Amino acid sequence: MNNKIIFAVLVVLLLVFSVSTFVLAKEDKKVGKEPSKYQEAKLAVAEKQQELSQIKTQIKDCKENKCKELKQKQLERSVEYLNKLEEKVLTNLEKFEEKVSESNSEFKEKMLQEISDGKTKVEGIQTKISKLNANSTKKDVIALAKELKEVVKSVAPKIKLVSGIAIHAKLGNIVTKSEALVEKLEAKINATNATAEDYAKMQGLLNQFKEQVNLAKGQHKITVESFKQAMNEEDGTKKLEFIDAAKESQVKVKEYLKNAREILKELLPLIKESKK
Repeated sequence: MNNKIIFAVLVVLLLVFSVSTFVLAKEDKKVGKEPSKYQEAKLAVAEKQQELSQIKTQIKDCKENKCKELKQKQLERSVEYLNKLEEKVLTNLEKFEEKVSESNSEFKEKMLQEISDGKTKVEGIQTKISKLNANSTKKDVIALAKELKEVVKSVAPKIKLVSGIAIHAKLGNIVTKSEALVEKLEAKINATNATAEDYAKMQGLLNQFKEQVNLAKGQHKITVESFKQAMNEEDGTKKLEFIDAAKESQVKVKEYLKNAREILKELLPLIKESKK
């Protein structure tokens, strides 16, 4: 196996790795927290990638017999790398599956089905990778690397969708609580001993707060529709377009809620002061 073939194997493997990073969620970095299965899988992939990089460097300066040994080692490590990469993607899917199972999202059943479909595809690759060994040829490794790359690309929209909907559910809860807060604030304002001037100022701030909450609620409905379209879309590219549209809508929801929070910071001290 010449250096060009070895390089081809590495290129394909690195392409798979670059696509898989799009799928994988941010790990929890809290101090003192036990590493998750995903973090362990991610570390294992990084270690195998480093080993492959080191072997590639060694091959550049190797002698005849040593080269043969290094190339065989490189092929073996490539098989191990594929296996760890597949484990990483599968672990991430399982992590989202657990979170979705515990949620009360309106999209829960559909999301679980999306994740299940992704797992089935990845597990299919897992079976094929498990049959690779030290005697496997470069063609075997390259073929599976390409197949894994395609599977990861097909799974990516599903993970992005599930991640976006998880945020969507949290924002929806905040919007609902903010709506309920409007009535409570109005009651508190009416119960104060405020002067006409202070009362008008508090009422004005409350109206601003209400306006931002209503804008967030309206934008949240637009987000829901985009996610519904993404859920029902089979084409991966179009699915991602709907997801991106939903995420852009989420940004606006967050902005409205942030504005509402800033108004609340100004309103609450006034209510407290007017009770004295």
